[in-house]
Amino acid sequence: MRWLVVVILVCAGLWLFHHASGPTAMVWTPARVRELTSALRDVDGKPAPPQTLTGAKRILVYFSASWCPPCRAFTPELVSYYRSHHGGTSFQVLFVSDDQSADDMQAYMTDDAMPWWGVPFRSALAKSLSKAYRGPGIPCLVMLDGTGHVLADSFAGDQYLGPQSVLDALAAGR
Repeated sequence: MRWLVVVILVCAGLWLFHHASGPTAMVWTPARVRELTSALRDVDGKPAPPQTLTGAKRILVYFSASWCPPCRAFTPELVSYYRSHHGGTSFQVLFVSDDQSADDMQAYMTDDAMPWWGVPFRSALAKSLSKAYRGPGIPCLVMLDGTGHVLADSFAGDQYLGPQSVLDALAAGR
């Protein structure tokens, strides 16, 4: 029961933060894409190849945390989808952690065998992605085209559609 209260308070705080600051467009200039790509790391800490995002037609930004029960339930589904639908080739996933520490983020990536790229914990890039794309709660999955325009989102305004709706849109070819 206590964890439920904590989850509700955190979600309420995220909602207030989102509505107080509001989303801001993120401009995906070639320099910004190079900067973001150079910061990405896999679960083993290896850097992303320079062309990782340059030719990407679809980019999924995954906002999640190890302490969040709905996130822990969805992450294995996303891992399975990634592996069965040519993730890393037909689309890229960027993980933005809402964990309490970089160690928690690393443990979450390792424990759940996340095969995609992590954005450095609480970095300026993670904050920019959050401000531009994160909804009022997690898990939040957002599908972008190669220029950073939103094609599908876990949220429609304040209505939570869930991250599965984004995978459905990706599978439908949006």
